[in-house]
This record gives sequence, structure tokens and C-alpha cells, in this order.
Amino acid sequence: MICPLGRSVPAIGALLGLAWGMSGCRPKSASDAPRSRWSLLVASPDTVLIDTAGVEWVPPDARVWLRMPRQDGDSTTRPVAAVETHHDISCERREIRDREIRAVGVTGEVVGDRAVRDPSWIPASAHPTLRNLLAALCARLSELDPRGLHSLLGSDRP
Repeated sequence: MICPLGRSVPAIGALLGLAWGMSGCRPKSASDAPRSRWSLLVASPDTVLIDTAGVEWVPPDARVWLRMPRQDGDSTTRPVAAVETHHDISCERREIRDREIRAVGVTGEVVGDRAVRDPSWIPASAHPTLRNLLAALCARLSELDPRGLHSLLGSDRP
């Protein structure tokens, strides 16, 4: 059963806390988790990785998975190594739509996840965790999309 997540979480630290709290929602084996190729998006102030192999293009937007590794090395019975979030990104409109959040254990298994009920687009500047990442995210998406940044931003000019 997927547990609903009604609203965006206010900070990466809160995402980590939520991941720990939902660790019993829906266990999956590592083989059920999507295959990915994580690449560094930003390293400061928090490390954020992007699944470059899993980007889906829903023209003119992109659907991406982001990963925030957990830094504290918590040694509980079901440790969470990272929090992964799934988003629709519109570089052209400068908007983000949250889709899902999941907690990943130290051996790569998904230990809990929640789908966003009735996801809606919000301005990137109002997104609590991604507002400062849109420029880096759109730059990376322009590298991955053969149409390039001009297409992502709705411009034919260089």
C-alpha cells in the first residue's frame, strides 16, 4: 500500500525525518526499486544527486528522481541511507510538481514510500526544498536533453 503525502516537506532535514518516520510504509526489495545512475547535482550546502538514467521527458517538461544521502549514520534497526524524491520539473515555467518520496535503506532496498495525492504545480521559488536547485537542475537537464537548454526554457535564441 502506498501511503499518501499530502504536501511538500519544508526542508531536506525534514525529508530525512519523514523518511525515518515512514520507514514501515511499504517495504520493497532492491530488485523492485528502479535501476538508476546517480550523478552529483550539487554538493553544498547538502549533497543532492540526480538519476541521469531515469529522466523521463514529458515535453516540454522533465520527470526526475533526486537523492539526498543521509549524513548522520543512524544505527537503528531499519537505517535509512538516503531520501529519494520524484518531481516534474518545468524549466520554462519555473515550476515544480512533487510526485513521490521514498526512504532507501543501507543495502539499497526501499524501506518506505509515499505518493503525493493530487500533485499540483507550484512556483520553484515557493518550493521548500528545491527552490535553490532549479538553476542547477535545469542546467543538468539541458545537458541530458538533446533539444538543449533553449528548448527547455522556451527560447530559440542562444
